[in-house]
Amino acid sequence: NTCEECHVLIGTESKDLSYKEKHWHERCFGCSSCKITLVDQPFGFKHDRLYCAECHDENFAARCDSCNKVFKAGSKKLEWRDQAFHEDCFCCTVCRVPIGTKAFVPKDDKPYCTTCYEDRFATRCSTCNKVISAGGVTYRGQPFHRECFTCT
Repeated sequence: NTCEECHVLIGTESKDLSYKEKHWHERCFGCSSCKITLVDQPFGFKHDRLYCAECHDENFAARCDSCNKVFKAGSKKLEWRDQAFHEDCFCCTVCRVPIGTKAFVPKDDKPYCTTCYEDRFATRCSTCNKVISAGGVTYRGQPFHRECFTCT
């Protein structure tokens, strides 16, 4: 077999390392980017080239749309509106607290935690000023809880 890296025949004096029907001398089996040996190391293979795990991630892995860092193996990736986020990077537009996998309310293509959404946008009762979450009555353009709407 001929080595993919140096194009010299692999003789009996060297180990023949192979991956996907390609062959390398043991000394030539290294990362295409940083050149470290990949013998007994995790590696990736992209565009017919070998990469150590770190260079593979740096060059080809998906990145968070908030912090631009790579999604490491085993980390959670949240997707919303064709964007991907680390769990700690998907935050409320107002308070910047991570939403993670908790409930949120989208408004104008921005995520809001339920508390900030209610503070900014929810309909409030004209009598008690608390959020009207269900039902309610509107009288002369003003919203009321059913129990707060009384005739005087």
